[in-house]
Amino acid sequence: MLLTPDFASQLQMMQFGTLRQQQAAAVCKAYDLPRRLASFQPIMTGTIPLGIEHDASDIDIACSTKAPTTAIRTLHEAGLTSYITKVKTRPQDAAPAVVITMQLAQEIVECYISTTPSVIQPSYRHMLIEARLLEIGDPSVTAQIKTLKQRGFKTEPAFARCFFLPGDPYITLYAMSFWSGLQLLKWHDHIQRLMFFKYFRISSSIT
Repeated sequence: MLLTPDFASQLQMMQFGTLRQQQAAAVCKAYDLPRRLASFQPIMTGTIPLGIEHDASDIDIACSTKAPTTAIRTLHEAGLTSYITKVKTRPQDAAPAVVITMQLAQEIVECYISTTPSVIQPSYRHMLIEARLLEIGDPSVTAQIKTLKQRGFKTEPAFARCFFLPGDPYITLYAMSFWSGLQLLKWHDHIQRLMFFKYFRISSSIT
């Protein structure tokens, strides 16, 4: 699966995916990112692995290290500093983090480097639950989410709107990512019933 926490395996499978996935994989492999970022436990996250990206979607990579402030030094040792276009610290996040943006050929690659292990970072957990929601949702939901994103919605708010998620979509999706399959199906059945009764009431009021 493209959701595997192994970056090299993700790229291998993306070679057979959508055109956008193939393009992203080709650039990451051309610049040998699996090897050069290996010490960061990299995982591609975001919309590209999900297949709901648009042409301007960046390549997002979740990374982990004990000391994000030394990430530049690590990237320098990996020969990547000449591609860096922006460095931004994230003091407001729950764990120390830095966001490093690189321009690789035509692609913008954004590495979120945190002390939090990559596999439990929000971007990866969000991607996991979003993939599960797309699997159990109506076939039209993928197109709906793409439309919302084209209108300027961020990914998580778009999912919240399509799946009637309560509260802060970032917090809700993160919590849902740890649900069992049975919990998710029960929740989905509940949402489907609510939608049915809402539609029934609207139809009744019209007639």
